[in-house]
Amino acid sequence: MRARFLFPILLLSALIGAGPADAQQRVESPVPASSTQLILVLAESPESPYGTLRRFERAGEGEGWQPVGRPTAVTLGRNGLGIGMGIHDFDAGSMPRKREGDGKSPAGVYRLSSVFGFAPPGEAGDFDFPYVQVTDDLECVDDGDSDHYNHLVRRSEVSAVDWDSSERMREVGAAYETGIVVEHNWGDPRPGGGSCIFLHNWTGPEDTTAGCTAMAPPELTAIAQWIGSARDPVLVQLTRDLYERYGPVWGLPSLNNADRAMRVRATQPAVDSIFRAWAEREHLPGLSYGVVLDGDLVYSSGFGTANLARDLPVTPGSLFRIASMSKSITAMAILQLRDEGKLRLDDPISRYIPEADALELLTTDAPEITIRHLLTHSAGFPEDNPWGDRQLAESDAMLRGMLTEGVSFSNAPGVTYEYSNLGFALLGQIVEAVSGESLPAYSRAKIFEPLGMTSTVWEYERADADRLALGYAWLDQKWVHVPHEHHGSFGAMGGLITSIDDFAPYVALHLSAWPPRSEADTGPLRRSSLREMHQPWRFAALMPDFRYPNGRSCPSARAYGYGLRWQEDCAGLVFIGHSGGLPGFGSNWVMLPEFGLAVMSFDNRTYGGTSAVNLAVVDTILSLTDLAPRRLPVSDILERRKDQLVSLLPDWEGAESSGIFAENFFLDNRIEDLVSESEALFAAAGEITGAGELVARNQLRGSFPVYGTRGTVEVFFTLSPEREPLIQQVRLRALE
Repeated sequence: MRARFLFPILLLSALIGAGPADAQQRVESPVPASSTQLILVLAESPESPYGTLRRFERAGEGEGWQPVGRPTAVTLGRNGLGIGMGIHDFDAGSMPRKREGDGKSPAGVYRLSSVFGFAPPGEAGDFDFPYVQVTDDLECVDDGDSDHYNHLVRRSEVSAVDWDSSERMREVGAAYETGIVVEHNWGDPRPGGGSCIFLHNWTGPEDTTAGCTAMAPPELTAIAQWIGSARDPVLVQLTRDLYERYGPVWGLPSLNNADRAMRVRATQPAVDSIFRAWAEREHLPGLSYGVVLDGDLVYSSGFGTANLARDLPVTPGSLFRIASMSKSITAMAILQLRDEGKLRLDDPISRYIPEADALELLTTDAPEITIRHLLTHSAGFPEDNPWGDRQLAESDAMLRGMLTEGVSFSNAPGVTYEYSNLGFALLGQIVEAVSGESLPAYSRAKIFEPLGMTSTVWEYERADADRLALGYAWLDQKWVHVPHEHHGSFGAMGGLITSIDDFAPYVALHLSAWPPRSEADTGPLRRSSLREMHQPWRFAALMPDFRYPNGRSCPSARAYGYGLRWQEDCAGLVFIGHSGGLPGFGSNWVMLPEFGLAVMSFDNRTYGGTSAVNLAVVDTILSLTDLAPRRLPVSDILERRKDQLVSLLPDWEGAESSGIFAENFFLDNRIEDLVSESEALFAAAGEITGAGELVARNQLRGSFPVYGTRGTVEVFFTLSPEREPLIQQVRLRALE
């Protein structure tokens, strides 16, 4: 949303012309305190006849809602939603009210009355809810002139039939084989307000209803068996916009995480087609890929051939050599040793590799090469991709002898970024010198085993031959096998062999470092050190002409962290990961820590890089899912300052003596200006209906919305660096 105007002022109140007590009453939740089960149905718009149903439960009043089961698709009234008559009335803007026969499902909050079904009570199933058997004489009366309007009645039990119109429940067929009565227009029903609203079976995912909410029979049965009379279950049906407006003030479940996996999982067909088209275009023998969200491998696949001679198919368990993606493993080992106090990143490498002491640097004023220089490709070594890729199997003696004989430099250490495989080979030597173990033994014990990466190896002869992908080059119109090289001194820069299934926990570990928080730190590398790996320590390039694979222009900047590439685009999206390429193989993984999302893919063609396709996949997932960044936890002081702001409003009485503002605040803002400007802003928003959830930008800065009948005001405030942080600045902006 775009701002109409901006005021550097303090939020006066969640309500204009009403005190704190009135504000509290206005935002009281329509969900009864006794309700501990909630069914939430969201449609994308008032006109949409389709939605998504989610179940939640809580331990008691004031407790947090927890998701139950997975989200499920539902069909709604053929004409979408209309404001219904439920537990309370509410403002839904231009949404029309539901009427009899309008083909709309009711929006609002509703209790549930009973379960109904064809089966006799003794055979109906395990229901903890009132049950009504659907017999031949059971009808739902939709005649507004009848005393039985909007009730289930048995014709045989009514002394005088006073209706001309009804639904004969049994004749409806399979749709009513199981159902749940929704208390819409209940108690003293208003004629013409809509009747006979149920949750019931659908006849198909494309078949909309006359006003009910329908779903697959197994899903409905699960709900019917889940609800309990003592739990006082409610149904909440809203558009997504109304949910975002009322959800926080009604205390509805947060969907920040509840449907993230579902939305991403739904992208698999599109993502699979992108990867398959890429594999065909790039003429790849085989490719495997995976998508990780919030620590879970939400989907993965593989296609093509891992071993042409044996015709072994590629699967997510196929083992590929991932080339320079290996570098972050070596960097992680270095940071583990640093965290244990066994080395420092600014130590000269000659302390651990004596042969490096003989190196003649490019200039006499050059500093000693440090471990940090190696981690960030700034040791002054020349770019060496073609040469380094052929050194995997070289011995430690060869590498150290090379140092003794002398190495050519392109720059002085610490001056600029220049990609160096030699530098990471030397880091492998440092890991071995400090730990007293080989890099394969160290990483297996300290990284792979703790993460459950049981199939990941450095030496191809240790890999499962039935799962090992062989590398190929397309030469003379045929595939030529590129033999694996053994693990040697340069393996630390690009020799790791792993699968999508095995690498996913490693990716999840990196994602778990964000956001910073006060929780137990149980991973093989502490979260702060993981985040350290992700920082842009060495600037690499400014890319003013950068374009996404779909052609969208977005200037970006690139840097290098510790064994990982860092990139930020014109919209502020940060991508972290690494590509890999060797004779016979290509690979890439990329993650967006702010979104908890990562994509990885491996192939078995010489330098068959997958960086571009992974970027296209990430871009597609974000576009299809509207995935929101993961939220920072709100600090106690930030929440307290928000509450204190609201308590002072609307008349500012006592604000200057409240003690919650930093000394600059009233020097920078005259109170009479604050009052007049805020009154104008809130008047433009219309009648204020409540304030929304506080979103932390960091632990001392945040914003929250204030909703009005004609608009929304976003309130931003930031606290001072004092021991007891005080409000130093507030800005308001009206959102369209």
